Parts: sequence; structure tokens; C-alpha cells
Amino acid sequence: MLPYEFPWDKIEKMTYTPQNVEKSSPGKGLDSEGRWWATDVLRPHKRELHLYNVRIDIPDAEPSKSGFTVIHIDQFLKACRHLLPFTCNISGCVWSE
Repeated sequence: MLPYEFPWDKIEKMTYTPQNVEKSSPGKGLDSEGRWWATDVLRPHKRELHLYNVRIDIPDAEPSKSGFTVIHIDQFLKACRHLLPFTCNISGCVWSE
């Protein structure tokens, strides 16, 4: 199976939340919001790494809502910023103990 490729220029919204404060994301598959999550079977469990759940909304794509895990959120945001449209709404919070 090939990984799904997102059209970065079509992303309208990106949010990120530390996994240590979030309890509702599944390890994989469809969640209650209709969002498809990339496989991370340890997502529902407590881990020592500072991991983030990233959600993206792409209205013109299928699936229109997706989620995945990121380890280094600062580096991820810096790397993808030039790929996203200027109008993309990016929001999130940082890791807290």
C-alpha cells in the first residue's frame, strides 16, 4: 500500500495538540469527527516522547480530514510552512507536563 499524498497547497486548517493532554484520538482509522488517522498504535498510550497529534483539513480532497503523529513539532512546522497556502489557519498548543 502506498502512503496517501496530501495536496499541501489545498490545506485550509492545521492544528496540533500534545498527546499527553489529548484522550480522543484512535491508534488508527476513523474517529468520531470523521477524521482518518495514520497508524500509530501507541497513540492512545502514555509515552516519554513529546509527541503531537496533527490534524489537517482539506475540503477538496478525499479524505477531507486526516490526522497523524509528529515528534518534533517545531521542525515540522518550520519545514512545511513554505508548502502551505498563506491563508492556511495554523493553531495549536505546546507540550506541558
